Amino acid sequence: ENMYRWKETIGPVEQRKAKRNIWRYHQSLGLGYFEYFQFCEDIGAKPVPVVPAGVCCQNSGNYLNLVPRGQQGIPMEQMNDYIQEIFDLIEWANGPAASTWGAKRAQAGHPEPFGLEYLAVGNEDAQTPVFQERFKMIYDAVKAKHPEIKVIGNVGPAPDGREFEIGWAFAKKHNIEMICEHYYRPPYWFWANLNRYDNYDRSKAKVFVSEYAAHDVERRTTLRSALAEAAMMTGFERNGDIVQMACYAPLFGKVGFTQWNPDLIYFTNTEIAPTINYEVQKLFSTNAGNFYLPTTLEIGQTPDVSNEAPPRNGVLLGTWNTQAKFDTVKVVNAGGPVLEESFDMAANGWRPLSGQWQVENGVYVQRSDQTPALSRIEFDDDHSNYTITLRAMKTSGAEGFLIGFGVIDSDNYYWLNLGGWNNTRHQIEKTIDGGRITVGPSVQGRIEPNRWYEIKIEAAGQRIRCYLDERLIIDMTDTGFEGTADWAVSTVREAATGDIIVKLVSKADTPTMATVDLRSIGTVASTAVCTVLSGDPMAENRLGREPAVLPRVSEINVSDVFEYEVPPYSLSVIRIRNQAN
Repeated sequence: ENMYRWKETIGPVEQRKAKRNIWRYHQSLGLGYFEYFQFCEDIGAKPVPVVPAGVCCQNSGNYLNLVPRGQQGIPMEQMNDYIQEIFDLIEWANGPAASTWGAKRAQAGHPEPFGLEYLAVGNEDAQTPVFQERFKMIYDAVKAKHPEIKVIGNVGPAPDGREFEIGWAFAKKHNIEMICEHYYRPPYWFWANLNRYDNYDRSKAKVFVSEYAAHDVERRTTLRSALAEAAMMTGFERNGDIVQMACYAPLFGKVGFTQWNPDLIYFTNTEIAPTINYEVQKLFSTNAGNFYLPTTLEIGQTPDVSNEAPPRNGVLLGTWNTQAKFDTVKVVNAGGPVLEESFDMAANGWRPLSGQWQVENGVYVQRSDQTPALSRIEFDDDHSNYTITLRAMKTSGAEGFLIGFGVIDSDNYYWLNLGGWNNTRHQIEKTIDGGRITVGPSVQGRIEPNRWYEIKIEAAGQRIRCYLDERLIIDMTDTGFEGTADWAVSTVREAATGDIIVKLVSKADTPTMATVDLRSIGTVASTAVCTVLSGDPMAENRLGREPAVLPRVSEINVSDVFEYEVPPYSLSVIRIRNQAN
């Protein structure tokens, strides 16, 4: 009943019917399709309207109690009428002023067509047969009547996992021309995925990265997050034949009136506050180039510390909006038992980090609703081979248990999330530098209250196996906490000027001397314009404060081969005139 219908968003503003959406905020529809298309035209952007794929969001629920109902499809006998709505949208955007829907556009003050080129069908949809059947009907109908429109599909809400794999298999089978990918992940993930698109099949669907942002600790818009996005964007440029469009998301956030962070540009009724992430987007946009030039990055010898395991390990016991009790925690490694805790008298060595923890009747009890509520213990171990066993009981609350392992410090650890995501599934999550990502398979399952569960986690090298009541539920491998590259680079040529544009991103904490070799390009000018973003990696540009990090522009000397000192925690954009052009 609250499906976004584009026809309800045009016409006199005072006649538009406001509604609440499933993300729990009010839509006045004062910004409707007409205003959206005008805005795109004003800023020189291409509009990409998104129409539902004939299904509701799988998270749809009752407005009062927000109980998810799951994905539901428009009845098949109504699909032809719905497809006609999409045809009407294309006519409204592109049709002549004399056409039925083009006349409504002209009546609003825009007689010329908007020149719509792209249409996205669906957004982060569960890749079910219900979705696939309706998406295919819409896709085929639009391509048959409007072959000039590029129709964009989607592969679910995440950049990996079961929905992602099903979505891509469907897209390849049916030759969908372009696919949306979304990723909101910690900065580490972006650096770990610099080569994500290098091996994509060039004969299959192109990619529109239509929502992405690096989510740092507390979702802050830090320089660290902006540099992670910059590093990923060098991969977009290198794979421009695959990644044909990309959008940071969300674009705008009104201070005090948004339920989502981070946003690219914050504003009030009188002020704007572009983030450091915006400065990165602007530098890439104004230095995009037209041709990618193959670039090799060679780093001098650096100490290899990726396999050096710290001498201390740790276990976390925890819950998320749930009360529970724990007992009989044991850790055994290759040398034998290293921890045996039965909580007979006290929680010796355990350090509560959050929540309300105490020993009662020989068990360790957590009574708060904190998200998360955690207690930690450390022990001597080299992280190479160990087994954790324990018993746990949920006494009340929304979810299940969090069992942390491989704990290096408070910002780097794994946890096994049993009964997470509103008590619907089990999965391992990994926290690196304070940012948490899911790893390995997701397993459907619940944790019931008032019964003991036997839990076992085996870690042997990169292999992790997790058991619940002696049943193997997760068997996976992971690279652990090894580091990622500290640098990323991209080189492009701008067609209009012939300029060579070198982008260098560094998350190293010290300056790095780089040798830039342009001999294969031709003769270059003796000077270049160098723009640098650099500073404290946790710095932010926030409303009401002086910006902490802004671009600094200077002129530097260059030649066919020149040295450049890359600042720590920086994005450098070097624009070099090519004298041959």
